[in-house]
Amino acid sequence: MSRIILPILFLFGCESENSTKVVNSSPEATITYPNDGDNLLEGYTEVFRGTVSDNNHSYDQLTAVWMSGSTELCQGKTPESDGTVQCEIQLTAGLTDITLQVTDPSNDIGLDSVTIE
Repeated sequence: MSRIILPILFLFGCESENSTKVVNSSPEATITYPNDGDNLLEGYTEVFRGTVSDNNHSYDQLTAVWMSGSTELCQGKTPESDGTVQCEIQLTAGLTDITLQVTDPSNDIGLDSVTIE
């Protein structure tokens, strides 16, 4: 009987080690100004504002870009120490969809968009 128990215990002791898997959370972007549907005047410059965050990366590891379609309105920059970002945008005809994109070091992306009139 003891000969059977010993090999069974040996098999349990040889179980392979579980590896730890690191999961990257995606960053988040929120446009705080303007609001979706706001009516802004063409020809004026507006300061668009937003916040970005990431659960497993610090602000200085993130890059925020403001875009309209595929056109970059403000080049990628690091958010402020509180996660805020802003972009001065000259409002022109046809500029209606604005996107704030944040990218983390793992190239995961968070987006927020507004449509202005």
